[in-house]
Amino acid sequence: MRAHRGALGPAPGVVEVVHGAGETGRALAAHPSVDLVCHVGAVATGREIGQACAARGVKALLELGGNDAVIVDAGVDPAWAAGEVATGAFANAGQLCVAAERVTSTATSPRPSSTRSSTGPGPWRSAR
Repeated sequence: MRAHRGALGPAPGVVEVVHGAGETGRALAAHPSVDLVCHVGAVATGREIGQACAARGVKALLELGGNDAVIVDAGVDPAWAAGEVATGAFANAGQLCVAAERVTSTATSPRPSSTRSSTGPGPWRSAR
């Protein structure tokens, strides 16, 4: 991400990746300058981070106990995202340690993304 900062990404300091154990997450969630905490990891640590964020009224995005999740932002074309997720899930017959396993969307309501038919055969449907 750092290679694309500037015109293509957020200003320096807007998005930071912090690695650490539970105490790191608790300190981050309690810090007054933090408006959002995203945690990928253990359920117990995520619960503590969630509680700390809730106490301050700070948003928390918690991916607990899992791996290889895909988060599709509301502004992303669903048809494009579906193709990318399928590639990520089935490349090398799914035998990759980073093969996509779950998909979450931040969209609040469904919206059509293209004029393609959803009833005819497609790359993931049988023509039977």
